[in-house]
Amino acid sequence: MPAAVAAALGLQDRAGEDPLKVAARFLRSRRLLLVLDNFEHLEEAWPVVLDMLTAAPGLRIMATSRRRLGLRAEYEYELAPLALPAFDPPLQPRVLREVPAVKLLLARGRAVRPHFELDNANAAVLTRLCHRLDGLPLAIELAAAQLRDHSETELLDDLEVSLAALPAAFRDLPDRQRTVTATIEWSYQLLDETERQLFDQLGVFAADPTVAAVSRICGSTPATEAEAEDLLTGLAHHSLLRRYADAAGAKRVSMLQAIREYARDRLASRGEAATVRRRHTEFYLGLAETVGPRLWGHDQVDAFRLLNADAPDLRAALLWAIGPDGSTDLALRLVGHLWHYWELTGDAAEQCEIALKLVAVTPNAPPALKAPALSGTATLCWILGRNDEASDFHHRALEAFQAAGNDQGVAWTTMCLATQAAERDDAVSAQRLAAEALSLPQSSPRTRVAALIVLGLSAFYAGDQARALKLCRECVERARPLGDRWLLGIALVNLAECTELAGDHDTAEQLLYEALGAALKLGAQGHVVAFLESLAGVYAAEHRAELAIRVLSAADAYRTDRGIPLYPAEQHRVESVITKARTEAGPIRFGLAWAGGQALTLTQMLLEVLQAKKESSQQQPAADLHFHVPAEQSTKSALNAAPW
Repeated sequence: MPAAVAAALGLQDRAGEDPLKVAARFLRSRRLLLVLDNFEHLEEAWPVVLDMLTAAPGLRIMATSRRRLGLRAEYEYELAPLALPAFDPPLQPRVLREVPAVKLLLARGRAVRPHFELDNANAAVLTRLCHRLDGLPLAIELAAAQLRDHSETELLDDLEVSLAALPAAFRDLPDRQRTVTATIEWSYQLLDETERQLFDQLGVFAADPTVAAVSRICGSTPATEAEAEDLLTGLAHHSLLRRYADAAGAKRVSMLQAIREYARDRLASRGEAATVRRRHTEFYLGLAETVGPRLWGHDQVDAFRLLNADAPDLRAALLWAIGPDGSTDLALRLVGHLWHYWELTGDAAEQCEIALKLVAVTPNAPPALKAPALSGTATLCWILGRNDEASDFHHRALEAFQAAGNDQGVAWTTMCLATQAAERDDAVSAQRLAAEALSLPQSSPRTRVAALIVLGLSAFYAGDQARALKLCRECVERARPLGDRWLLGIALVNLAECTELAGDHDTAEQLLYEALGAALKLGAQGHVVAFLESLAGVYAAEHRAELAIRVLSAADAYRTDRGIPLYPAEQHRVESVITKARTEAGPIRFGLAWAGGQALTLTQMLLEVLQAKKESSQQQPAADLHFHVPAEQSTKSALNAAPW
């Protein structure tokens, strides 16, 4: 290194002299910046850096490295990837163009496609491209070079498979920087064998695991968190990962997607891959079994956030469990504990297909194992409007719960069948099944509330408004102490619709805002769309036609995108609101408002609704919206369990 520094300063001709002394003598009286690039491969030369700094007071050295030198004179500056654009709400093109990652992609894309531009048509694709590339300048440059022969969509499709699909594009780069893989390999070669083993095994994770997960899953045997911390510290010093604490205070490990892919490929080449993947699935099954039941009670918000934080790894665990090397028993348990989480997210299409295939190949599984999975499969089908399949699976779940001697499961499934009967306009069966669920001694508190909701809806659609209002109020009273915001939201919406029909629009609006607030605090979007549709009905009744149209249009776009249909009674109600709003607005204003709503994400629509709430001049005190809590419903310990 001293010889290289001397050569860069033009001092290489001083034959016979120590190049370090030559360079130090030259630098002593000068103020210069010396750049030492990629210093991670020259770590043993740190004394040279120290000697030059000591000999030349006016010298400053910038050393780029994937790990620090560890000198007292050193000031660290972490160079992060380029800033990425937000997904939701999406940015307008004029704003998106100024986001650093997008700006570089556009600049380098124009080098190979002169008329390459960002507009409304490709804004979403370019946003996803930048995220897929982690905002890494080298990856962006390599990807942009492919725009000569590929469209943006084609390039994104290739990269969704693997970043290794990016070929070398530039001759004037050193070998270690010609591909993303070569750049990571450059750092990987610096690791010792223990660090390499941990790094490879980190490829099993789909997202950002906790340190606790790493300690349980990685290594030849489960390690303590302290041991895992030490190894992770070493990898962090090599800039191969980043550690942080999430909102709940859990210590987590983050890797760029390109680095995780490299680790995944390394893991696949090891003979221990199957063992690591099983440990991964068993760990996340344990998380689902511990946290899943809390989704029904007072800890619902924290439970949902915990599962949401690990959602990619829960999905990866399920995919492995149903694969050729997996375990259908583990898969059944995962479906049985996670279906309600998927219901809350409103994202059920992929999970429903997995569950359907799973229960089809496990007809002889033990009833206690099979029953929750069948019930979950039924609910996923119901969310997607596959009502005949849902009914079939609920009946099979009922038989399995009965065979397993699970009376709470029997009561819950009976209530589910009552709900489906109500949606088929089979009021007689709905009332009979709901009454049966209420009469069963082992019915959980939430099963009873859900059964009362069915009876209230039956009364509402039968035109018995007095009974419907009484039952809806009772549902809200019983739901409040359960701590289940999802169930409370449904009860509040039903009460709001009864109140609206009675002509009290202001109270109905406030009840719906409370339901939305409960759902937003939970962070789940699974039922928010239905709450918005009910709110649109109030807006239409209050002659706020354009806002009602925009809300219904955004809800329609969300349902179409997710494949979530309306059942007949809901469809009839929504169509009547649309007809009323169209009549008031006229065809031109209706068309403009509908087109505007179609372009909005659910998040954007919620922001608009919250702004409308803020601007509303008539707001009822929150105290008027709460109901008396019966003493017999206040036992918290009985309310935190799952419905069976």
